[in-house]
Amino acid sequence: MVICAVLAIPFGRGGAQLRAPVDGGRTVSIGLPRSWSWTAGAATGSLTGGGDSPDVAQARIGAFHAIGNPVVGVLGLQVEAYAGARSGEADGGIRARLLLPALRLGVGADLNALDGRARAMYSLIVPGRRGGLFRDGTVARFDYVPARNRSVTAALEIPIFREIPTGRSRPARDIVRITGPLAAPAPSMAEVPGVPAALAEVRDAARRIRLLGVPFLGRDPPPRGTVLPRDLAAMRDAMRLSETAPGPSASNVRTVDSEARRFHDALVRAFSAALGHSTSSARAPDGGPEETARAVVARAVADQARNVLLTEVLLPYDRLLGQSRERQTSRRFGFAAQGAFVRALHAADGVSGQRATDALAVFSALLEIVEENRAAIAETWGDARFAWLPLQYALRPAEHDTQAEIDAIVALAAEEPFTEGNSVSYVINEQFQYQLSRTIRAAQDYHVLVTHDFRGTDDVGDPDSIAFRQVVHSYLRAMTDRVKAYDSTGRFPTYIVLHDQWYFSIRQGALFLRLLEDPTRYRLRLPPAFRPWQDSIAAAQDELRTAIAGSSRLQAQRRRYGDGWLRDLVKVHVNVTNRPDQTFWSWRLVPGLPIGDNIMRDHRKLVFYDVTEEDPYRGEAIYTGAGVGLHYTSGSWEDRSLLVRGPALLQLKRAARTLLLGHGFRPERIPYALQPRALMPGYADSVSRTAGRNRSQLRALGVHNGSGYASKHVNVAKAVLYSLMPPGSVIIVPDSFWASDFWGAALFGASLRGARVLLIAPSNASNSIEFFGTRLLSRELLSRLVVARSALSGELAATGGQMRVGLFDSELPVSDIPGKLSAVGGTVGVQTGGRAR
Repeated sequence: MVICAVLAIPFGRGGAQLRAPVDGGRTVSIGLPRSWSWTAGAATGSLTGGGDSPDVAQARIGAFHAIGNPVVGVLGLQVEAYAGARSGEADGGIRARLLLPALRLGVGADLNALDGRARAMYSLIVPGRRGGLFRDGTVARFDYVPARNRSVTAALEIPIFREIPTGRSRPARDIVRITGPLAAPAPSMAEVPGVPAALAEVRDAARRIRLLGVPFLGRDPPPRGTVLPRDLAAMRDAMRLSETAPGPSASNVRTVDSEARRFHDALVRAFSAALGHSTSSARAPDGGPEETARAVVARAVADQARNVLLTEVLLPYDRLLGQSRERQTSRRFGFAAQGAFVRALHAADGVSGQRATDALAVFSALLEIVEENRAAIAETWGDARFAWLPLQYALRPAEHDTQAEIDAIVALAAEEPFTEGNSVSYVINEQFQYQLSRTIRAAQDYHVLVTHDFRGTDDVGDPDSIAFRQVVHSYLRAMTDRVKAYDSTGRFPTYIVLHDQWYFSIRQGALFLRLLEDPTRYRLRLPPAFRPWQDSIAAAQDELRTAIAGSSRLQAQRRRYGDGWLRDLVKVHVNVTNRPDQTFWSWRLVPGLPIGDNIMRDHRKLVFYDVTEEDPYRGEAIYTGAGVGLHYTSGSWEDRSLLVRGPALLQLKRAARTLLLGHGFRPERIPYALQPRALMPGYADSVSRTAGRNRSQLRALGVHNGSGYASKHVNVAKAVLYSLMPPGSVIIVPDSFWASDFWGAALFGASLRGARVLLIAPSNASNSIEFFGTRLLSRELLSRLVVARSALSGELAATGGQMRVGLFDSELPVSDIPGKLSAVGGTVGVQTGGRAR
C-alpha cells in the first residue's frame, strides 16, 4: 500500500509560476487525454475453497484503455500485472479484463505465471463516495476467481500518472448541504390585538404570490399536453378577488404585484400592532402624535425586516436554484436572519427592550410564513432544484419597476457587479469563424478559446476543413507572425484552448489539437486525398521553424532557459476538461440508478484575448457562438454571438481560473496571463470617460453556469428577470430546446403579472436537435402553455399580459440574409399595390 501511494503523481510541475513566459516562466496545461490510464494497488483476500494457508496478498499495476467514447463508459480493456503470495508461496501473473465502467463490472481471465493456467475472473468496482474513497480517485475492487479455490480478494486501486488529479475534477457533493442551527420558533402573539389578523393577511398574500409567481403547470402531463384542472383552478382561485366577483377585469383580478402590496402593508400593520402593545396603555387617539410616531417606527422596522429577509434568507436560498439541497429548509438561513434583525433593531432609534422583543416575534412569524411556502413549493415541484422563493416577500413592486432597480437586484443575486462603458456588437452565424480567426491573430499577450467542439473530422468522417483553416491560417500564421516580430517587441501570446472532452472524443479532436500542442515537431498524417492539406500544414510548420531559428532573441533565451522552455512558449496550451471519472456519480438524476457525472458537459462557447486590469478597452471577447468545424457553417446551423469590449470582460479571467482550479490546478499554477491582479490607477477613470462621452456604451454583467452540480449563476439571473420584470415588459425567448417546466412556469407567471411573453420554437423541419425525446418534451411543455393561456385568457386580458407561442419554420439557408429580409417583409409587410412595404 505504501508503494502505491508513492507512485501517485501530483498534478503540475513543481515550483511557483511567478514569471511571464517570455521571461523564462512556464505555462501549465492539462493537455490531451492519453490512450491508456494507469493504476496501482494492493490486495488481500483468501481462498474460500480451503487450504492449509488460505491467505492471499498482492501488489498490482494496471492500465486501462476505453473502447469507444470514454465519456460514455460502455466498455474498456484493462491489463494488469500482479505479484505476491498465496498459501505461503510466491504468486504472480497477468490479467486481462473487459470492464463496463458505467456499471463498475468486469469479466476476464487470470493467467498465473507459476502454473501457466488461465482462469475466469469477475470484478466489482466500488468508489464508495464521490471522488473515491479518499477523494483522490481511489476505489475498492473485489475480484472472484472461482476455479482457484474460489479466490476472493479485496483491493485498493489508486490512479497514477494522471494529467488531472482524479477525485477532484468535479464538486465533491451532488447536493448542497445547508448547515447551521435552526431559527428560533416564533412566540405566540395571539393575545396582542391586531397582530394575528395582520399576520393572517400576510400568510394569505404569501400563498397567492407563491401560486402566481412561478405557477405549476404540471410535470407528468395527461394526453395532448393539457394542464391538470387542479393546477388551473389553483391559479384562478389565487387571482380571484372574491367568490361573488364577476368575470375577470382589471378591477377584480389579483396579481403578484397587488398581493405583494397587500403583503407588505399587512406586515407594517403587524409590526405597528406589536410595537403599540409594548408602549404605555395611555395612548393618544388614532392619528395623534404617538400613533403617528409609532407608524413611522413600524414602517422603518418593516423595512429592516424586508432587507434582512432578502439578504439573509431569500437570496442565499435562491442562489441554489438548479442544485439539490440537503436538509431542505429556510430555517437554517433564518437563524442568521434573526441575529441580523436584532442587531438592526438595537441600532435603530426608539426600539429596544420589550419593543424589540415583540418586533423580533413578528419577524420570526414572517420567517415561518416563508418556510411554509418553501415547503409547499418543494412538495409541488417534487424536486429541490426547482424551489424558488419569491423575492416579492421582501420587495415592493415600486422597488423593481425600473431598469436600474432590476439591474441592482440581478447583480446582488448573481454576486457579480454591472459595469458601465461596455460596447456590444452583434455577430451572425457565418461571421463567427472569421471573428475567431481575427482575435487569434490580433492577440498580443494571450488568447483563450473555450469551446465544446474543435473538430478533427466532419460529419462524413473526413478531416474537417474549417478546423484545418483555423489551424493553418489562424494559429500557425499568428505564431509565425509573433515570432518574426519578437526581436523588436519581446512579446509572444500565450494561446490557451479549454475543450470539453465529450465532442473531443466523438469528433477526433486530437487530430488537429495534437499538432497545435507541438507545432514545431509533430508530423500530421492525413488520408491520401488530403495530401495538399498535409503539405500546407508542413509548409506552415517549416515557416514557423525558420522564424524561430532566425530570431536572435529567442535563440539567446533558448540557450539560457532550454529547449523545453522554447517549445512551451511557441505552442497552443490545450486543456481537455471534464475527463471521464467513474468515481463521480449520483442517485439523484434517476432515482434508483447511480448515474455518472461523465454525461454532464461544459457547453460554454467563449473567446477572449488580452483582457487586462491595466486598460479596460485593450482586450475583446466573443460570447456564445459556435464550435470550430464545418458543421457550424452549414445552411442548417444558426447561432448568435456578441462581440464585447469593456470592463465587464474581467470576469472572464476569473471564470477561466475557476474552471482550471476545479480541475486540480493549484493557484500558483494558473497561467501567468490569467493570474488575478489589482486594477491599475486610472482604470475607473477610463471607464467613466468612455461611458460619459458615448451613449452607445452599455451596462453589462457576465454570469456563468458551472457544469454538473456546480453553481448556476445564469439560472439565478434569469429567474430574477422573469419573476420581477414589471407589467408591460416584453420578454422574447427564441430557443430550440423547450424542455424545462420551471422556465415555462416562470414565463407564464410573468404573463400573469402583465408582461408580454413571446416564445419562439423551431418546427420539426427547422429543429437542429435530432433527439426525438427532446422534441417530445418541447411539444408537451409548449402545449401546456397554450392550454393554460386559453384557460386563463380572461385573467391575462385583465392584467394586460400575453403568452404567445410561435414556431419558426423556414426553408432558407441561415446565410441567406437577403432572402430572410424578404421573407420577413412578406410576413409582416403591408400589401400596397401588390408590393410589401
